[in-house]
Amino acid sequence: MILAVLAAASLVHGHPDSLSQSRVRIEGARATVELSFQALSLLEVRPELDRSGDRLLDAGEAAAARPAVEAYLLDHYRLLRIDGEREEVLAGRLEALEPEDPGLLGALELQKVSARLVLEASNPIEVLELEVRRFQE
Repeated sequence: MILAVLAAASLVHGHPDSLSQSRVRIEGARATVELSFQALSLLEVRPELDRSGDRLLDAGEAAAARPAVEAYLLDHYRLLRIDGEREEVLAGRLEALEPEDPGLLGALELQKVSARLVLEASNPIEVLELEVRRFQE
């Protein structure tokens, strides 16, 4: 019984290793990155985004945090077009940021966030390199 209480407490006040997924799609000179990650992973590296202090990211907080999340993701998820010896860092923007509705979460469920980055190269992408350093501050 005590073990179950301790396990539940650890889920409320922390979380296991971050779970995230990324999917990159290349079309010509455009790369689209679909991301899914735990809200807690983002809030641990950018705690100021959680204005309410509830360790969740509601729609209002997500809207207010959008510029900071865009800057964080673009800085920590870099795509480079490789052309021989040249590297071109793709310029991009955050096209979507959608936190899971906290009201729909079960008592021990961790909130997920979906995001979409769209990045552009100056020429079609033949060789792409990824540099990913998310949530490792």
